[in-house]
Amino acid sequence: MTLRPRPPRRKGTCPLSASAAGATIRSVASKLGKVASKKLYRVRFLNEGRIFELYAREVGQGMLFGFVEVADLVWGSKSEVIIDPGEQELRNEFNGVDRLHVPMHAIVRIDEVEKGGSAKIIALHSATAKTAPAGVPFYTPGGAAPVKPK
Repeated sequence: MTLRPRPPRRKGTCPLSASAAGATIRSVASKLGKVASKKLYRVRFLNEGRIFELYAREVGQGMLFGFVEVADLVWGSKSEVIIDPGEQELRNEFNGVDRLHVPMHAIVRIDEVEKGGSAKIIALHSATAKTAPAGVPFYTPGGAAPVKPK
């Protein structure tokens, strides 16, 4: 067994004890966690002929193929006297939901925002809702080849 030589120590420094190193790592990790948790995303997606607008701290590609994972939903202040019926409906629908898996083709847009707002439901015009396609699958079972234009 060979021992590696110790690297030279800089002048005026001393090695940290295990407890001091642990405390330093915890303080840096807590600061990084606070910075990372400030990110806020506004997610708009189509659901049953309406556009749902939610605010979340985590958005990304989940483990399910073709789905966007939305987690840590953020709601408006509970101390507001005026209650938005759209936000209340969304709160009731997503009550107890930890992670939301939205089909990729239903996503309208995802924005990283500085400040949150109230979640809302945007009603589509009745003619648009009836004629809008339900979504086009990007994977077809059976491997059918696309039709070539003539």
